[in-house]
Amino acid sequence: MAARDKTKKQLLEELASLQQQVAALQEAAKKHERTEEALRRSEQEKDLVLSNVGELVLYQSLDMKIRWASRAAADSLGLSPDKVIGGRCYELWHGRSDPCEGCPVVAAIETGESAQAEMETPDGRIWNVRGYPAFADGKLVGATEVTREITRERRAEEALRESEERFRTLVEEAADAMFLNTMEGRIMDVNGRACKSLGYTREELLSMTLAEIDIEVESQQHKERYWDDLEPGRFITIEGTHRRKDGTTFPVEVRVGLVQRHEGPLMLGLARDITDRKDMEAALGESLERERLLSGVIERSSQPFAVTHPDGRLLKINPAFCRLTGYSEQDLKSMSALTDLTPPEWREGEALELETLHRTGQPQRYEKEYLRKNGSRIEVEVMVHEACDVDGSVEHYYGFVTDITQRKRREQELRRSEQRYQELYEASRDGYAMVDMNGTITTSNSTFKQMVGYTDRELAGLTYADITPEKWHAMEEGILEQQVRRRGYSDVYEKEYRRKDGTILPIEIRTNLVKDPEGNPTGMWSFVRDVTERRRIKEERQRLETRLQQTQKMEALGTLAGGVAHDFNNILAVITGYTELLMLEAEEDPGLCENLEQVLQASRRGADLVRQILTFSQQATPEKKPVDLRIVIKESLKFMRASLPATIEIRERLSMKSGTILGDSSQIRQVLMNLCGNAAQAMQDRGGVLEIRLEQVSLDSEVVAPFPDLEPGPYLRLTASDTGVGIPTRVIDRIFEPFFSTRGRGKGTGMGLAVVDGIVRAHGGTIRVESEEGKGTVFDVFLPMLEDEGRSEAIEPAAPTTPSARILFVDDEPMLVDYASRILEHLGHEVVAHTSSVEALEAFRAEPAEFDLVITDMTMPNLTGAELSKRLLEIRPELPIILCTGFSVSIDPERAGQIGIREMLTKPVLAKDLSEVIKKVLQLD
Repeated sequence: MAARDKTKKQLLEELASLQQQVAALQEAAKKHERTEEALRRSEQEKDLVLSNVGELVLYQSLDMKIRWASRAAADSLGLSPDKVIGGRCYELWHGRSDPCEGCPVVAAIETGESAQAEMETPDGRIWNVRGYPAFADGKLVGATEVTREITRERRAEEALRESEERFRTLVEEAADAMFLNTMEGRIMDVNGRACKSLGYTREELLSMTLAEIDIEVESQQHKERYWDDLEPGRFITIEGTHRRKDGTTFPVEVRVGLVQRHEGPLMLGLARDITDRKDMEAALGESLERERLLSGVIERSSQPFAVTHPDGRLLKINPAFCRLTGYSEQDLKSMSALTDLTPPEWREGEALELETLHRTGQPQRYEKEYLRKNGSRIEVEVMVHEACDVDGSVEHYYGFVTDITQRKRREQELRRSEQRYQELYEASRDGYAMVDMNGTITTSNSTFKQMVGYTDRELAGLTYADITPEKWHAMEEGILEQQVRRRGYSDVYEKEYRRKDGTILPIEIRTNLVKDPEGNPTGMWSFVRDVTERRRIKEERQRLETRLQQTQKMEALGTLAGGVAHDFNNILAVITGYTELLMLEAEEDPGLCENLEQVLQASRRGADLVRQILTFSQQATPEKKPVDLRIVIKESLKFMRASLPATIEIRERLSMKSGTILGDSSQIRQVLMNLCGNAAQAMQDRGGVLEIRLEQVSLDSEVVAPFPDLEPGPYLRLTASDTGVGIPTRVIDRIFEPFFSTRGRGKGTGMGLAVVDGIVRAHGGTIRVESEEGKGTVFDVFLPMLEDEGRSEAIEPAAPTTPSARILFVDDEPMLVDYASRILEHLGHEVVAHTSSVEALEAFRAEPAEFDLVITDMTMPNLTGAELSKRLLEIRPELPIILCTGFSVSIDPERAGQIGIREMLTKPVLAKDLSEVIKKVLQLD
């Protein structure tokens, strides 16, 4: 019995113990359930936040399989998160079978360090992708991918770049620092942002090199990696470090490309301060565990983030949000996002957006402004999500905020750029017009419409051919076909427009081909300039050239006229005089008289030549008359032979046919002298051959087509060729420009060929040149030929003059004294002749009343003809005096008359002319 009672007692004790254990187990179970519930709620809260983050968040294992995805990531694919898990990023978003090149997640797994890159998905969207390694117990277990869509920002930047490239405008207030420098690194230009970010003035930067502000640019590795790969039209993005004026440094991201300028290729760099981005990347790189993912993403994200109560109270904000608004976290937690941060005019609109969010359950993206602590406003874009309880009531709003100031500024700059372009387009002094490929005018600016006199409505449907005179059609079609359609642009060419009122407008035009993005031609842009004023200036230039020709003739022949004319006229006078004497003695021999008459004709031509030289030097206006080019060439070459060195051989090849033109012989001589002078200059070092050719040619309409001033017909071609150094190709098109010279300073006026061109054009001709360096030059002058040469009048010998007079004849040339005495005696006069003006004065003083007339030369030693006349008239004031001169700058008919001289004669003097003057002076019947 006692044993049974003991056993029962033991059983009761064991039962009590078991009951205590059960109670302990039940308490432990309840505690475990509470712990699991708290953990579950924590996980739900983290998933809720991560799922509503505006950026796409993925957690991937080492084999790159997705182990967790945020709601935003799944929404971007139109899938639920569970459909994304197990897949791979490059398969789902890019449709690839292997990772994308440059993938930051691959880099994070391979290097164990954070990485980022910009990626583009097949649908054209652009993403900022960051990869962060994930560690557990110090071991790499995967990577977190944080992605934000930046399509709009990149598209805006691209649009702005295209606008800047289109109109080549350096945006002074651009957000990025801009540098334009040579390939050697010398800074050519900067914008205001560059000065502000570096602390230098613009003048200081323009005196510096890139190496002084970029501490990495001089490294050989940097050059090989970046600069050596630069090519026109392609920009590369590099990172570097810039040094401010105060010595501090900061990281930059630089887009570098080559731009072509007339002075050569230049480098254009756009530098952006990425200090904040670098700081954020460094901060995010410290996030090593998945448990810290939420705080890492939110706290260190460059995108401002805030959690608000439905009444607007700010519950949680990240540092980026604080920086955006200028408030501290403590300040913000006592404020309302709906009232304190939002201007009144934005509140109603935001309330409507939140109402839509609650009604549809879909995140809402909208723009608004925030009031910053300093009183300024900042434009933002807000992406709002909501978190609801089980009853559907809103517990929190999750807002992801993007500063869109830069984007708005770019959009505004783009609009301003477009507006500036439109203003420049309309205000340009040049006309702009666009046509389709059929030539129909589709667009034009105000200047073009003013040029042609049509309105927009009237131009609609018209073509270039409709406003272009028919004579230009073939030429223009050839230019469009051979240049524009083949190479994409034309050279500048001249044509005419027929305006609405029928008047003709001379223009200069250049045309470019316009293509669509696929490279197909869609139309042509033409840039048109009114050249009416240019033509007026050209005509004025021709008038000035005429005046310059006169000036140069004075310079070239003034000395020649003074030094040669007197002696040459004396020689001609002797030839003429003795020929006349022979004709008097050969009156019974007709054949001999005819020959002597030819001598007189030649003498008269020689006298004409001297008179032309004198007329030319005295600026008299020459008259055009028939000119035998063969005679002019032969006489000119005689002068040239005396002045050219013996190392230069002169060859003549003159056609025996007619060589007559209507012109001025002195100007033609000037053409020859200038051409021969230039040829001699080209051969002065080595000598050579100067060849002058004259031949008849017939130019048809095809040959004269390139020369608008020429008409088809017979021409004389005067050719001057040399074997000298030739004319460089780079300057041959400019040799006829006034004041252009290839000679050194002080060795030429640059007017020679300009005057030649003006003379030839004034004679209705043209000039062309062919030259090859080292092999010589050929000038061809084409002058209209005169087919009817005319005939010269025969010279009759003078008949005797009656009654006779006693004449004192004075000349320092004995042959002239002898000839004149015999002629005057033949005319019936008594002659007292002297070769000394002093002896003649003494003879007159001895018998002043014995002389009826004095004939004296002007240029003589001791006493000139003018001085002798003064002395004679002092003795006998009424004495008739005839003064003969070949040339003198000190006497003219007016001054001779003031002295008392009755008549002036220019040597050589024909007997007939002398007889008439004697009759006039002596008043003989």
